[in-house]
Amino acid sequence: MAVAPSPAAEAAGNPLRSLWEQDTEALGDQQSMVITAPSLAIAFFPLAQGEGQGGLPMGLLLMVAMIAVMYFLMIRPQQKRQRQHMEMVSNLKKGDKVITRGGIHGIITLVRDREVVLKVDDNCKLTLSKGAVAAVVSPTEGEGGKDKEGDKG
Repeated sequence: MAVAPSPAAEAAGNPLRSLWEQDTEALGDQQSMVITAPSLAIAFFPLAQGEGQGGLPMGLLLMVAMIAVMYFLMIRPQQKRQRQHMEMVSNLKKGDKVITRGGIHGIITLVRDREVVLKVDDNCKLTLSKGAVAAVVSPTEGEGGKDKEGDKG
């Protein structure tokens, strides 16, 4: 069963016509179930078919919509997280319990311009960049995964 290409694809001098024909021959009976690149190009970009300037606003609108979606789904949330992290780093103070990006838990004993000193154990202090601090641990989270009654096993 052969499917005739759309009237737009039959336009003279259409470079996509040969692609359309190859596409329909390769698909055989399954052509109504599969959407391919040439058929998408014919559907969404009428300028490629030589229909004049009627497709320019639609193509431009599609590009603007894709950029807006990328901005709201990817760029804006990352900027928000970065802003929150910078605010958290600027508010570090002595006595804060923190977790570093490497997973080290400690208590801040000294805050300098670009670095902090963490007390990890009684005999161990580490000097780290402020940017290495991933989170400030609130007192309600407990220490080391222990609950109020201690470890249960």
